[in-house]
Amino acid sequence: MLAHDETTRILVCAPSNRYANFPGLSKGFTTDKVYSAADVFVKELSRSLTTNELFRLCAFHRKGVPVELRAYSCYVEESDVFNIPPLEVLLTYRVVVSTMYISPTPPLQPTHGE
Repeated sequence: MLAHDETTRILVCAPSNRYANFPGLSKGFTTDKVYSAADVFVKELSRSLTTNELFRLCAFHRKGVPVELRAYSCYVEESDVFNIPPLEVLLTYRVVVSTMYISPTPPLQPTHGE
């Protein structure tokens, strides 16, 4: 969908931030670490999307986000927290990855099928 229409916006909602081993991941994942499903999505999508196109929406005090994925979020290193940008900013990204816990309510307006 992203490759065929530049106006497509996708909200990816993983069920939780629970960590699990994900066998068969692409290069860049080590077998001695565990990742949340949302982090796996971001890691995989980061191979083809830039930090201006892909955003990892994290809860304010989320812990355990891999360092290499923090560039895809609003991480504030000085206070070790994640900021949540305004909706207008979120809508500028082609893909927003979140968990069901932090996903916006009401949901973002889908573009698929228009």
